[in-house]
Amino acid sequence: MKGLIVLLVLLLAGCHSQAEGFVLDGRAPQAISEWPSNEFTEELPQPQSGQMDYVYDYSEAGRYMIFITDLTRAEAEAYVQELEEQGFHRTFSDSNNASGGVMLANDTTQLNIAYSNGGMGIWITK
Repeated sequence: MKGLIVLLVLLLAGCHSQAEGFVLDGRAPQAISEWPSNEFTEELPQPQSGQMDYVYDYSEAGRYMIFITDLTRAEAEAYVQELEEQGFHRTFSDSNNASGGVMLANDTTQLNIAYSNGGMGIWITK
């Protein structure tokens, strides 16, 4: 799962203007067992696969990160497709044999999603 954090941060590097001035400050993750219900997740569908693992709550800075385990790459890609069907449009994507990443946006929210076999990280920015 630590690899997903690295991939997510690298994905964000491609979006300098969105992440400018924001630094991961070393705070500890908060373990979760259910899809969180808050202003960041209210317009997102809950993934149908995987297990909720932990979140990083940077809501004071307009950002929230969710990490999910126990899902395949195909299940993560299906979730991205579901987001696109619900009105998010793709602004960037890249993948290789081991992992993938995509940036999605709508009028109010930007999503940076990193995935591989076994896990997915979702960085939500309002």
